[in-house]
Amino acid sequence: KKQLNSLQAVQQQLTAIAEQNKQVIKQAAIVNEAELALTHAQQQLTDAQTVKTQQQTSLDNLGLDELINTVNTQRNLLAALVPQAANYQEAQADVAQLSMAIKKTQVTLEQAETQVAATTSHLNKLQQTQIRQQIAHLAAKLEPDSPCPVCGSTSHPHPALVVDEPLVSEAALKQADQERQKAAARKTMVETQLANLETQLKTAKAKTAQARQAFTEHWQEQAKLIAGVADKTGILQQLTALKTLAATNEHQLTE
Repeated sequence: KKQLNSLQAVQQQLTAIAEQNKQVIKQAAIVNEAELALTHAQQQLTDAQTVKTQQQTSLDNLGLDELINTVNTQRNLLAALVPQAANYQEAQADVAQLSMAIKKTQVTLEQAETQVAATTSHLNKLQQTQIRQQIAHLAAKLEPDSPCPVCGSTSHPHPALVVDEPLVSEAALKQADQERQKAAARKTMVETQLANLETQLKTAKAKTAQARQAFTEHWQEQAKLIAGVADKTGILQQLTALKTLAATNEHQLTE
């Protein structure tokens, strides 16, 4: 009976040991599973870091800093183009205004020249009429065999005839000469105005050429920058793809 009790005790111990072994095996399986999960998580982290490095490399290859600098330079050039374009337009407006003023002044000068010609012709006619009247007056006083007060000849085969017309007075001659002088002075004044306008037009054209050159140079620089940006036509698509990939990786790491 004593031996039977001993055997039962041993059996109970063996049963307890077997149960402990089961628990140990179960715990070992849990630990092994945890180690596998940790290894998998570490691999995911390594993969995510690799992808992040690739993303950074891709971003660097895109030349974002260069693109930002280009855009800033482009913005500055556009800002500079605004006043230059305004200067160019203002210079062109000055040229157009001066050209129109010159045309009007040329018309005025033609009118002044016509007036000078008319007043000069009128004065000449009055002077010729006065001379003719004076000659006729002298001819009326000629007597046969009497010397001519002009040429001294005593023969008068063809004396001048008196014409029935108003006498030209010295006052009329003086007034006609004053009108001629006034017209000539106006012509001189208009000529001076025209010369000044032509000088201003020459200066305005030079200013327009300079403004146009400055505007063209800046516009050409702007065109080069636009072409440089156009070479990066896929940059927004690439950035969007990288952003999506980064969000996916972040979600995976969170899980």
